[in-house]
Amino acid sequence: MQKRVFYKARMYTNFIPEHEMKQLLSVALFGFLAFGCKTAHFKGETATVRPVTPPGSTSVLENPIIPTNGTSTSETKPDGSVVTTTKIPDGTVAVSTKGPDGSVTTVVTKPNGEVTTVANKPDGTGTKEIKNPDGTKTTTTVIKRPDGTVSTETKYPDKSVVVEDKKPDGTTVITTTKPDGTVVVETKKPDGSVITETKTPDGKTTVVDTSTKPDGTVTSNTKGPDGTKTTTTVIRRPDGTSTTDTKTTAPDGKVTTENKTVAPDGKVTTVVTAPDGKKTVTEQVPNPDGTSKTTVTKPDGTKTTTNSSDPLTPGKGKPVTPGADGKTPPVFVECPENPDYMLVAALYQIPANSPNIPDFKTIQKIKDVCLRQLDVTNRIYTEGFPGVRNLLEGFALNIKWRVFIPENGRYAFALNSDDGSLLYVDNKLIIKNDGLHPQARVEEETELSRGWHNFNVAWYQGPKFHIALELMWKRPNTTQMEYIPVNYFARP
Repeated sequence: MQKRVFYKARMYTNFIPEHEMKQLLSVALFGFLAFGCKTAHFKGETATVRPVTPPGSTSVLENPIIPTNGTSTSETKPDGSVVTTTKIPDGTVAVSTKGPDGSVTTVVTKPNGEVTTVANKPDGTGTKEIKNPDGTKTTTTVIKRPDGTVSTETKYPDKSVVVEDKKPDGTTVITTTKPDGTVVVETKKPDGSVITETKTPDGKTTVVDTSTKPDGTVTSNTKGPDGTKTTTTVIRRPDGTSTTDTKTTAPDGKVTTENKTVAPDGKVTTVVTAPDGKKTVTEQVPNPDGTSKTTVTKPDGTKTTTNSSDPLTPGKGKPVTPGADGKTPPVFVECPENPDYMLVAALYQIPANSPNIPDFKTIQKIKDVCLRQLDVTNRIYTEGFPGVRNLLEGFALNIKWRVFIPENGRYAFALNSDDGSLLYVDNKLIIKNDGLHPQARVEEETELSRGWHNFNVAWYQGPKFHIALELMWKRPNTTQMEYIPVNYFARP
């Protein structure tokens, strides 16, 4: 089948493309670095900017990327400041002023009226403003407090505000205020523990305290708005067995417990103990062909056994935990305390102007995060990742999971993403949708046999703020593309 590609324009109504802006800023920064120290010789002259990296940068808000085109002129003012003007062939003009005190202010003006201003001071503080043609702004301010805390505040056009405070003791506090008034405070301590407090406009507060022991045991304590307390402990043993213990205490003091054990062979045993002490035991046993047998033993001893022609994975039908806004679920979650999220993604940080998906073998992984489904429609993304909330651009994910194929036949897959993505099935490349591009969808077909198959999607995000990542399939003898049901998923 011939590959079909569908493009949709990236919505830049409210945001400047960051990779372009970075290039433009870097031209100006390079200008004063290249010419400022030799103003007597270069003053007023024009030179072509070369694709070389300047030896260091005073910018606290940007990582300069040197483009291969553009011309610069440099001039020394009577007060000792050096002004470098860089012109790009598309009509963009960047003016960088290096003051006698070491401060640097760069103003980038694009032909469409977008203006970006970055001002950095020698003490590491600074401001950045992106003003769009429609008058909306995104502003970032970096300040240092008397106690040594470095605070970065970013205000977005949608009225959301994110403040990141890095304290001298290594603690990081990220406070996100949503447009609807919801406030999320995430505190990450040096020992790796994380406390997340969510307060909705109606005054309801949810607090989640998560800690990880050296042996990998993860404990999460949650206190809901109504006073309900839940403690979840996830233990992964060397033999591959994982155990999830959940204790829920209602406001009236009644306690319900759930113990879920997943064996290496895929057998899942769940024991739920009600407040009156009565137990319900559910055993889920996978068959070699991917089907499963489920036996439920009720408190009175009666048993019910059902056989499924499709796979049943742990947590099927379990409600998804609401996200920071109290409504939508988070895209990315911590894996240990979310066993129902089957897609395991290795997270990497990469340059925001990367032209392609990186070679994951050559870069260092930050951490693993998990997803429930690849159904991320095109959106403005300000959520970040668990424990890495400020990583909104320049990241890549290597996502792996298993999918049960219910019947032999030819399957069509559609992969929609912003930016590039690749789909592998059993280590075979099925869809190539790579590159730095706005939302684009690619469809391909392949023959698959009934049973479990290894799926792998590699995806990266270049410049912020828009993302998209959707994977759909069309089963044999059907005409409708749809998301693959989550009960067909299992962890890799």
